[in-house]
Amino acid sequence: MAALGPGTTPAQILLAIKNLVVIIFTAAAIIYFLVYDIMFLMARGEPGAVATARQGVLWGVVGVAVGILAIFIVDIVGNFF
Repeated sequence: MAALGPGTTPAQILLAIKNLVVIIFTAAAIIYFLVYDIMFLMARGEPGAVATARQGVLWGVVGVAVGILAIFIVDIVGNFF
């Protein structure tokens, strides 16, 4: 990541913010999946716990897909302007 200083353009600032958001999103997704994967392992075949863990993993996949789509939309709009 480039250093932001006095000669920084608004485009560079927005790029730095986008990169920071991508890093935070990636870290949150990894932690989310680790938590639900541990829940899946700790369920030991109990149907209710397995269903809860499976639902969490499914929503995690949906969240990652939405996040990736949002990043692409930001890139497309940024390239358009």
